[in-house]
Amino acid sequence: QVVVCAHALRACRFAVLAVPAMSLTQTFQSRPKAVDGRQRYRPQDGGEEDYAFHTNIHSDTRVFRGNTHSTHTKKVFEKLSGDALNDSTAVRRVRRQRSTKNSIFDIELPKPDRVPVDLHSHLVEDAAPVKVAQVVTQTDAFQPEPPPPAFKVQKSGIDASTQVYDGDLFHFDIEVRPIVDVIADKIMEQSLMEVQEEMELAEMGKFKQKWFRRQKEEMDAWKTLVEQERAFYRETKELMSQESKRVDREADLLRKLEVLALAEQAGSGTQVDQAFFDLSALQAFTVPDAARVERDVFPFLLEQANSDIARMLDAHAVVDGLILNVVQSTAASHEAARQAHKQVVAKRQANEKEEREIMKGNIRIYVDQGGGKGKLPIGPVRISTDEQPDDVHDSIMAWLQENHPEVAGQNPYGVELLIGDTPMTETKQLFTARAGQITMRAKDPPPPPTPPEEPPPEVEEGGA
Repeated sequence: QVVVCAHALRACRFAVLAVPAMSLTQTFQSRPKAVDGRQRYRPQDGGEEDYAFHTNIHSDTRVFRGNTHSTHTKKVFEKLSGDALNDSTAVRRVRRQRSTKNSIFDIELPKPDRVPVDLHSHLVEDAAPVKVAQVVTQTDAFQPEPPPPAFKVQKSGIDASTQVYDGDLFHFDIEVRPIVDVIADKIMEQSLMEVQEEMELAEMGKFKQKWFRRQKEEMDAWKTLVEQERAFYRETKELMSQESKRVDREADLLRKLEVLALAEQAGSGTQVDQAFFDLSALQAFTVPDAARVERDVFPFLLEQANSDIARMLDAHAVVDGLILNVVQSTAASHEAARQAHKQVVAKRQANEKEEREIMKGNIRIYVDQGGGKGKLPIGPVRISTDEQPDDVHDSIMAWLQENHPEVAGQNPYGVELLIGDTPMTETKQLFTARAGQITMRAKDPPPPPTPPEEPPPEVEEGGA
């Protein structure tokens, strides 16, 4: 639809441009004529309402108000059946039944004041005389109409521009250094990682081959051991069966021999001797030497054993204490070394951070406090490569007066920056300085002004 409207507007524009300037004036295409079909005079029977001329359609009684498809309209037309539908006067006189309930919308709004418009100037045509001249000319064939130009959106707004000179936003050599470092580090890291992964894959392949070979050898050895165990189990079963048979035969023989021995003892009368021998073997009778040993020797041995065990426990406690002291001292030394390494790493990171800030133009100045108190860091102070050394010194002095008035009070004549022990001669030297190298010292007081030379005394002529 938008494309169609655009083409329609373009066609209207060319049509207006093609009309001559004289045809743009207001002219009548046909002569005026009276309106037919209207009664010239009003009826004398008082029906003025039906024949009144209405200029507004909202006040015309001939216009039916409401929805023609509603139920109310259908009921009205059902009442007007037969000849009543052909009578236009009866249709116009049907009114919508109004509800008896009062509503706030029944109150009419005040009618606006009607200001009459003077239309007398438009009753007579104001046509200028047209000059006509006859000219005979033979024209050539019409040239093809040029294609319409492409639609161009009308510009809106105000053009604005900004000129940025080199060095206004950033210094390329300084800003690109971290990016180049990161790219180089990432390339080296990725290269080392790929080399390590290739080495790991090669080692994994070798380990896999060795593992499969070892698994095969172990499986062969296991099968051999299984066969050996089976053969040994069969031999053991055979030997156990033979041994069980031999033990059964020996048991039968021993029972027979015991029976024979009991029979012989019962016949010879040695039962008492054998009973006494058995009781002595069971230590049923007290032996004097054994009782003396138990009473005198065993307590002494027990006391000596207890003393030896106590000495051993004391020696173990001493050794455990020595080991504990050594372990504690070693752990303390390791913790101190770890803390020292942590401090060194933190200091190195702080120096690297400070060097990055220095390359960005945020310098930190170290002021010697004197009296062995060390150096006081001040800053960071923002500087630019476009500033001269004197301007840098003045901006640092102004910054000290605003943030460190006590340091500024110690340097009433200004400050001078040093890189190490060398005075700064160019501003770019600050951007290449290392962390902790930028220091400052007080400027020397200016020399006293030279007194003006007095003119020599004049010598009067003719004096004595």
